[in-house]
Order: sequence, then structure tokens, then C-alpha cells
Amino acid sequence: SSATGSSRERSSATGSSRERSFEAEEQASPRDRVSDFRASASPTAFTLATQLAAAPLSLPMMRTVARTLLPASHVSHLSEILISGLLRPVAGATPIADRRRIAFEFDPGVREELLSAGRRSEILRVARVVDEQLGPDVPAVAGLSRVLVEPDAVADRLVTDETVPFVRVEQAVLQALSGPHLARSRRLRDALVGHAT
Repeated sequence: SSATGSSRERSSATGSSRERSFEAEEQASPRDRVSDFRASASPTAFTLATQLAAAPLSLPMMRTVARTLLPASHVSHLSEILISGLLRPVAGATPIADRRRIAFEFDPGVREELLSAGRRSEILRVARVVDEQLGPDVPAVAGLSRVLVEPDAVADRLVTDETVPFVRVEQAVLQALSGPHLARSRRLRDALVGHAT
């Protein structure tokens, strides 16, 4: 009886420990989560993650960025990111082969941390790919590469339910580039906040 009791206590303690571990992971800051991913992921997967932070996340766009900017990468590197816990499926979205439909979003703060860990030149390269691939069909990203060179060369994006996910990406990228990009970043941030309220 006492052996059974002690066994139950050990089981309960183990369960509590697992719950605490899960809660700690859920409460970890975006910086810690990105740091943990960097420590556990392959260097190629981490580099790809910093590049994808500058792009709207549809599966076709993720594959295009990988193929164009990291030609030596493999599907396994993208898989590392998809199972990392850093991003989540967009509610109601299906990961179909349509680059215009965003299927995933990074958790709050994660995109910004990945952008800060990446290189400015890579952000600009990703923007060119996004602009070339999506610009003709998605007005919310048309002219993105020009915006990153001349922040006021393109009118501020109109924030609607449909454009919000794309505008969020542009706002985060502009914030990461800072300097002359900050004024447009702040305007877009205010527009996003206004749309949400």
C-alpha cells in the first residue's frame, strides 16, 4: 500500500514537472525561443528562418525563398522551421499551393527577433523575391522592394482584413531596417492598431 502510494506520488510529481516545463516553454520570451531554435536547428534552417521572417508565409512563397536565396537548402530545412514551434497555422487557412494565401504566422515577437538576427542585405533580397512573385497579384506587397530603398516612394498600404497579414510583414521589416524606414513603420503600426480596435 505504501509502495503504491509512493509510486502515485512519484507519478504525480513527474506529471507536475512536465506541466511546469510546458508552461515555462509557453511563457519563454520570443528572444529566448529564437535563441533556443538557433542552438538546436541546423545553420541552414536558422538562416532560412531569418529570411522567411521578411516574407508572407504561404508554402509556395516559403519554398520560393528557400530555392532562390538558399539553393543548397533541402525540404528538411523547411521542415525544421515548420515543427520549431515558432510559427502557427493561420486560423481558417489551408496550406494549399497558392502563394497569395498566407498559411502561417510567426508567434508574436518571433518575426522581429528573427529579423534582428538576420542580415540587412538578406532582408532586401527577400523583399525583391516577394515583390517579383506576389506584387503583380497582391497590391498589398506591390512595390515592396522600392519601399525598402525609398520608404516614401509608395503610398502607405490600406489596412483591411485581407491586407493585414501582408502589412504586418512590411511593418516588421521596416522596423528592423530602422533609420529612414521608421516613420513609415510607425504609420503602418498605428494603422494596424486602429484596424484591430
